[in-house]
Amino acid sequence: IFLSGRQRNLSVRRRIRAPAMTGCVAGLVLLFVFLLCAPAAARIHPKFSSTLERYLQRQAHKRATTSDVYAWVFFSDKGDHLKEDIEFLTKSPDVFSRRKRDLPQNLRSVYAELSEEAVERRKKSGVSIKVQDFPVHQDYLDEVKNIDGLNIRHVSRWLNAISVRAPLDSLTAAADLPFVERVELLPPAAPKAVDSSPRPHHEKRGIRETCRQQLEQIHAAELIDEGFAGQNISVLICDNGFRLDHIMFSDLEVRGTLNFVTGFGDTNVRNSNPNYNEHGTGTLSMLAGYSSLYGACGAGYKARLWVAATEDSAGEYPAEEDNLVAALEWGERAGVRLVSTSLGYDDWYAWQDFDGVTSPCAKAFNHAWDLGVVLVNSAGNSGARGITTPADAYYVISVGAVDSGNHIGFFSSHGPSADGRIKPELCARGVNTMTADAISVSVPGTGSVKTWSGTVVLSAAAGGGVAALMSKHPDWTNVQVREALLHTGTNPPKDLQGKLQYGYGIANIAAASKYEHKKDEECMTCLISGRCMMGPQGSCPCASSSFYEYDCSVEKIDCVMRCPGGQCRDGLCYCEGTMR
Repeated sequence: IFLSGRQRNLSVRRRIRAPAMTGCVAGLVLLFVFLLCAPAAARIHPKFSSTLERYLQRQAHKRATTSDVYAWVFFSDKGDHLKEDIEFLTKSPDVFSRRKRDLPQNLRSVYAELSEEAVERRKKSGVSIKVQDFPVHQDYLDEVKNIDGLNIRHVSRWLNAISVRAPLDSLTAAADLPFVERVELLPPAAPKAVDSSPRPHHEKRGIRETCRQQLEQIHAAELIDEGFAGQNISVLICDNGFRLDHIMFSDLEVRGTLNFVTGFGDTNVRNSNPNYNEHGTGTLSMLAGYSSLYGACGAGYKARLWVAATEDSAGEYPAEEDNLVAALEWGERAGVRLVSTSLGYDDWYAWQDFDGVTSPCAKAFNHAWDLGVVLVNSAGNSGARGITTPADAYYVISVGAVDSGNHIGFFSSHGPSADGRIKPELCARGVNTMTADAISVSVPGTGSVKTWSGTVVLSAAAGGGVAALMSKHPDWTNVQVREALLHTGTNPPKDLQGKLQYGYGIANIAAASKYEHKKDEECMTCLISGRCMMGPQGSCPCASSSFYEYDCSVEKIDCVMRCPGGQCRDGLCYCEGTMR
């Protein structure tokens, strides 16, 4: 058969195109099958946070099975049943000046839950009952509890949220509920090995002198000599396990204990694994340790202690943050005036998240401050990689580590916060620091000491000094305590690089106790870089270099200066490569 040239060309084109068309059809079929069988992680619920979205996308990319995850489920409101109470608060915010019987029922119930100390602290700070104090709506909790596979860990009034552990399908079902505002994930982190840096100290000779030197370095020994050691000040300490039967705690006034790791109202804060009591016991000794054998190890040894176990010592997990939030709410209702924690989380965050408002524990710390609580926390052990959370919270006094010669520890986290605030605020001894040794307790009332390096202990040392300061000035508000401390640090650096390592200097408790707060009418010169901090009547305008978005008293760092090599976008620094 003879074909024309045009027919031959057409025939060839058809022969060439046929396999291609077959391949396209096969490709479409495969794509359809892939989409049909794709893991649920590829389908993102609109109420899921960006963190959750990224996590699910990574799981889908790795073709990994998505196991149970930890998450916060936030509710849109507290329920219509509080309408009368909220209207009453709006019209008459000073609840404490009213008789309880004159209050609406729900408001009266919340008032009854606050201890006398909590009420007095709030009064002193000019704070009444807030909407955040009302419980999460029980109807919302009941509906969420009915979701298969979803386990509620903690309920947070302050955040109007619940902490849950659930598979993806259950989180999706929760997000579908009309009263759920959003679902935020805290991706699980790989377990860390227990810190092996503590070294036993077997020589009793010189222990008393070393403990004294540690207190003298922050000038807390002077207040102890005057008779101020935290008496009548309620303090909350959160950590892993505690050996409260160590000799250093024989005379300690413990008002309450609660284990948020085991839950179910467990008041035993001693971990069954002896190694997992080291961290908590060490920090408690730096806060409030004392014995006739060793003398004072912590400057707040006469304080009233509320002790919370919040850490799972097998590693860093998102649930630890939830435990910390729950402990803060517990301690605030009990009436604590000071929170001293030596905790830091960064495994499941990016550097730009340390802006004081992103992590759940930073939000909780901010709210505790609003209720009149003084907050002290370690800056972190990440060195130049930066601070951790909750050290990034707005008004927390984050503490860096120095040695006996006031040289910054190589591991002490540098500032600033992601939004450009000076961090840490102060420094204290955190290199070769002497603390109680939990493992050394053979029978109750015994125990020796060890040396430890890390910001985990120095913040407790500073916390003890703050407790002593507050016992000398029980009338000071949390604002006045923080102001006095930040204005009296020893050797405050003048250059930016120094400030981002030392903050405003080495804590000087004695000098802070002599600090004279300026009255509003005397506010001719702004403190640090903004208005007077006596209260909302402060008349000084914000300086151009201040962090004026929430408080002019905090110095603001320019984006370029705090992230060399990074990119400034909307006033925030986004670093490239491995930089944070």
